[in-house]
Amino acid sequence: MIPHNLTALTAYALVLHITVWTLVPFFTNANVPLDIILNNPPSDTLAWGYAHHPPLLAWLFTLWRALTPHSDLFVYLLSQLCVVTSMVAIWQLAKQITTPLNACLAVLFVQGSLYHTYLSPEFNHNVILLPLWSLAILAFYHALHSNSWRAWAAWSVAILATMLAKYTSALLILAMLAVLSFPPYRHHLRNPRLYAAASIAFLLFLPHIFWLVDNHFSTVHYALARGSTPTLVWYEAVLSPLRFVLAQFLHVTPMLLFWLALGCPRPQALTHALTKEQRYFLLPLIIMPFVLATFASWLLSLQLRTQWGTPFLLLLPVLIVLAIRLPDRIPSRSFLAVWLALLVTTAAAYPLAAYAKPYLTHTIKRSQFPGKQLSDHIHQLWHEQSATPLPIIIGDRWVAGLVRYYTRKNPPHLFVPPLSPHQRSLATEGAIILTLAPQDPSQPRDDCPRPHTFALTPDTVVPVSPLIFHGIIVPPHTSCLPSLVSTR
Repeated sequence: MIPHNLTALTAYALVLHITVWTLVPFFTNANVPLDIILNNPPSDTLAWGYAHHPPLLAWLFTLWRALTPHSDLFVYLLSQLCVVTSMVAIWQLAKQITTPLNACLAVLFVQGSLYHTYLSPEFNHNVILLPLWSLAILAFYHALHSNSWRAWAAWSVAILATMLAKYTSALLILAMLAVLSFPPYRHHLRNPRLYAAASIAFLLFLPHIFWLVDNHFSTVHYALARGSTPTLVWYEAVLSPLRFVLAQFLHVTPMLLFWLALGCPRPQALTHALTKEQRYFLLPLIIMPFVLATFASWLLSLQLRTQWGTPFLLLLPVLIVLAIRLPDRIPSRSFLAVWLALLVTTAAAYPLAAYAKPYLTHTIKRSQFPGKQLSDHIHQLWHEQSATPLPIIIGDRWVAGLVRYYTRKNPPHLFVPPLSPHQRSLATEGAIILTLAPQDPSQPRDDCPRPHTFALTPDTVVPVSPLIFHGIIVPPHTSCLPSLVSTR
């Protein structure tokens, strides 16, 4: 049954989205995806930064895990709360600048973005940027048009949150400066409320800057390393960011189906379809992140990763519905049928990809890893030696991180080799060093325990080779640490 008003239709679409995309990965995956493990902080102690990223995601993840039952279901729910918050922010913004129908259609068009659907269960810094980027734009719009202290304060908090989530948000800030350079908004460059809000955001961001200095800018080095590539010839360097831009639009090509379902309305020229205020607000916020990312790629010789552009096209649905301008009425049954068909198709593709990989390659996805069994086995090994909880797990962020993530009570601290002198001294409390074959276990000294080797078989439809693990127990009050965890 079609709802009788646009608000109800939008609400139904949001509830259906959050239900489907919470349950599909929960029933598909035996193990949470890689990024969820990588973004689980190495300890329960909150910090102003972590090795790879600013702190906001780790803070949110730690708080959410403390408040909800230890089930993967609630982690997938957290991802979808981020996605739906983004959609609500887009809806609220669209209602300010266009008709109720266009605002509703903008939300429905978001279902055509793979970042909001197929890729959304992997809770990471790109997913958390979806709501923060959207809310920052919404707050910016209200601040520009109401000029109230409350609106500028909301913008300040939103900008601070985006910067504490991922440094990519600097592109959004620069795009907002571009908006302020155009005539409808240029007078705000003399607005003391803008500078007061920006100063407050900067002052609150200072603790993270101090952390960066103390930790030798580790997050910046990590980001540059992720994008670094061998020396490219000139045409590869030029084409690299262009491939990045193309990839962003490929991720939203399903939106074309909605345009077809609307009867292929002919878009109007933007100069006619949009007012001057709409053009100078929407276009810089869509275009400038691409321009700046391309410039940074050429300047720093970076290979832009596709998912770094996750929030760049958040305003594209608003631009589309403004350009095609439709009568203000409930969308037709045929349009809603296409919308539901795309939702079902995308949701069905998620388990299909997971189940098909073992058939094709006889290997598994990380989401099929036996993480729960691994964690249980490691704790069993430890409790054979000690009655106290396992204090430390040493290994890479994926394998050892699984043990920490799937420990319900008193999760161990995660140390990633090579250990610092401080971590090495803490390891005297006792630890387990965990590695995954084919990596050979380090040979301990004669007075050190021998490695425990064990196998776990993933629960897949197609039989795959067992995964072989090596666990070395480091008893409490000993300095026995093999060369695997040598001091850096």
